[in-house]
Amino acid sequence: MAQSIDTNDDGSKGNRKARNAARATRLVAEPVYGRLNTTCDAYGIGETLMRELVRDGKVVAIKCNGRTLIELASLRAFLASCPRLHGGGAA
Repeated sequence: MAQSIDTNDDGSKGNRKARNAARATRLVAEPVYGRLNTTCDAYGIGETLMRELVRDGKVVAIKCNGRTLIELASLRAFLASCPRLHGGGAA
């Protein structure tokens, strides 16, 4: 049975399976910013609390085209600084 041969993006010949494997290994960049509402939903934080964290300088945000975007690294750093619970009580 003949193997499926197609033309690659650069004009060379190669099989489809090899091209798909090469595409799958490409890196996917993580987002740097998230929209206020979707970030709040994803992290389980209310919008009011998030706005307070931004106002107090604990989380970085920018305004772009009228949207508030949260810098995800600053949010993760803030959450990492929060006390962990041990044995059902606050630390």
